[in-house]
Amino acid sequence: MSWHPTGRFTCDGCKAIETADIVIEADIFQPVPPAGWLRVETHRALHDLDVQAIRHYCPSCAPLIESYLSGAKATA
Repeated sequence: MSWHPTGRFTCDGCKAIETADIVIEADIFQPVPPAGWLRVETHRALHDLDVQAIRHYCPSCAPLIESYLSGAKATA
């Protein structure tokens, strides 16, 4: 008997596009987005915690998000 964990991505932009099942590799423990999908990872400090947020965008929404992020000022 073999068990293969799977995951799916839903676009955080349009909320309409969803991928097919993607096999989660045992050494990664998270599905790798398909080609063309954009993964945006943010970190912020909240007292003593590092809060992480990960968003995924489909190939249709990705250029809009990339354009927005390239125009955003870096704050450090």
